[in-house]
Amino acid sequence: MNIVQEQAVAQLSMSDGEIWLAFAQELMAATSTEEVLHGVTAALEAAGCHVDECRLIPLESGEAASQEGGPSSPWVFPLEGGESALLVRLQDEQACAAQYAQIMPYISLAMAVLHRLTAQERQWHALLEALDRIGTCVREDEILREVARSLVELFRVASVRLFRFVPEVAGFRLEVRYDQDAGSVVPTREGEIYPVGLMPVHYAALEMGNVVRATCHGELHLSEWEREVIFPPQVEGCIIVPFWMTTREMGLLSLGIVAPDVEQALRAFPMPLLRALLRHAAIALERTALLWDVESARQETELILERAFTGLLVLSPDLVVQRANDAAAQLWGRDTEHLRGMHVVDLFGRRFLHKDSPLAKAMEGRSDPSPQEWSLMLPSGRERHVLVAVTPLGRRETNKPDRYLISLMDVTERRRLMQLRERMLANMSHELRTPIAVIKGYVELLQSLGEEADWPTVESALNVIGQRAGELLRLVEMYLDLSYLESQEYRLSYDPVVVSVTVENVLYSLGLSPEQRARVQVDIAPDADQIWTDPRLFRQVLYHLVNNALKFTQGKVYVRAWREGMDFLLEVADEGEGIRPEDLPHIFSKFYRGEAVAYEVSG
Repeated sequence: MNIVQEQAVAQLSMSDGEIWLAFAQELMAATSTEEVLHGVTAALEAAGCHVDECRLIPLESGEAASQEGGPSSPWVFPLEGGESALLVRLQDEQACAAQYAQIMPYISLAMAVLHRLTAQERQWHALLEALDRIGTCVREDEILREVARSLVELFRVASVRLFRFVPEVAGFRLEVRYDQDAGSVVPTREGEIYPVGLMPVHYAALEMGNVVRATCHGELHLSEWEREVIFPPQVEGCIIVPFWMTTREMGLLSLGIVAPDVEQALRAFPMPLLRALLRHAAIALERTALLWDVESARQETELILERAFTGLLVLSPDLVVQRANDAAAQLWGRDTEHLRGMHVVDLFGRRFLHKDSPLAKAMEGRSDPSPQEWSLMLPSGRERHVLVAVTPLGRRETNKPDRYLISLMDVTERRRLMQLRERMLANMSHELRTPIAVIKGYVELLQSLGEEADWPTVESALNVIGQRAGELLRLVEMYLDLSYLESQEYRLSYDPVVVSVTVENVLYSLGLSPEQRARVQVDIAPDADQIWTDPRLFRQVLYHLVNNALKFTQGKVYVRAWREGMDFLLEVADEGEGIRPEDLPHIFSKFYRGEAVAYEVSG
């Protein structure tokens, strides 16, 4: 009690004193202004005053204070702070100064308790507003700045410093600095890292995990570096609070205090309010970190889906496409937005729902992790062959799949190449069988003749064997070269090549008869007779072009070479039927041979 309250209590009678003591005990336990107002009314009634009205009013309501209280003129007692007042109106027709003196012991105590409660209510109301503002922030820097601003507004601190502990460098990184006096110049800069050795008091708070109260000159005092660098010059004390910024990162809050009695201000600091604010801030920071992790994972998943070479479709429980990546859209020749919303039957056909299909197996819990080959008929009428795997996703409490992931790999080209390879191998077997059979026949002939064989017969047989062996060697070399080129280990060489000499060597290696040689006409321009290229590959290309031209025409074959500017041009032409238009796109396809070509023709 203050002096005025003590004098008022001293004037009470014995009976009034007992009422006042009971009233005082009730008020000390009060936790709301309503309880205080009810206690005042009950105490005054017990003391013999008939109360007509007892309530709190804002001072701007215009009701003036008066010691001549009565039915028309109530007593108004302003609370400390000047924002509100206690209004008391008695029912007596003639209220006088004696009644005023009678009620003052009760009013004085009630005003002290009301001041404390209204101040707390204002603080909690301000705290709730601050928590609402923090809750609306979506980025970490926004949350930290709002926390700093709220701390200055709520607790009237001189400065706020919010650090993040960085264990990798054993230091504190300053995340936010906020000062009441915006014009103060402080050496701290956001983003700077300060070693723990320069901040002993701050590090002690973090190490102990407890709140630390320090002053500039007290028993626990700030180091000179902490005082001069961390805080503005007017700060005389600080409260350092360690807290979890997220479940993975520790933070340190440092509040600068300016007060006439700094040690009393440090002791009386409302820690429950501060802890409530920091708890809410930590939840907001953790939420932001989780949202960031989720968003990062979502973006990573999006990137994987879009960049994947495998086509991917996500189906809803009713088998409608929810997501599709670019690879899947390219398979159907449409964009991803067009595929979204389509039913799986529109893409794969009704056969995709039959019991042995990959989707039906997945829906029945019989999904096979190995892909299954499936044929698709596209809107363009083309047929595509794909490997399909269906994976159930997101099982709920019903133990049924929530969605389905369909993985697709287009194997149409690979399937076509395999078929061509098989046909080519069959053809190669035939090509190898013929010269081997001829060689074997002539060897058996020579063996059967024995010593009776005359030299012309032996010489003729050996020539045939040599020619057929040369064919075998060329076939083997051709397929070995093809395999070598496919392995991507071949390295091109650049050497001078005489074109006319290479052409003659190719014609000689073909073993042409005089009639066949006469069919070949060579025209090499003088400026095109020497080039820089890979001699081996150039000879091989020329060999195959001339060989094919001779095979598929009975007319002349022309080999021409000339230059156009810096370009070298080589042409091998014949007087045959030419290549069908439908076969032209496949000229450079491996193992491809036109359907009209009889497979009895080798090469």
